[in-house]
Amino acid sequence: MIYRFINSLPRPWRFKAQRLWMHTRDLRDAFWRQSPALLFQAAFVVPLVGLLLLWPLVRLAPFLTALLLAYGLFLLLLSGCRAITLWMGR
Repeated sequence: MIYRFINSLPRPWRFKAQRLWMHTRDLRDAFWRQSPALLFQAAFVVPLVGLLLLWPLVRLAPFLTALLLAYGLFLLLLSGCRAITLWMGR
């Protein structure tokens, strides 16, 4: 069924869809070859590591947002200064 859908796509999309489907199957086969103990361990470790990595980012979010806004303001001022110098240089 998926092959019929992929083959009905226009040529540029068809090749990308075939490559994506091939990589999806390779990934599925790579997981299927793992031992059950390793998959069971990953079922607990992956979410735990994800939460441990997200926690500092959530805590730093206000600081990172302020830093991003300050950087945007700096670029805005820099572009204004550049526009003024270009205008005065005429």
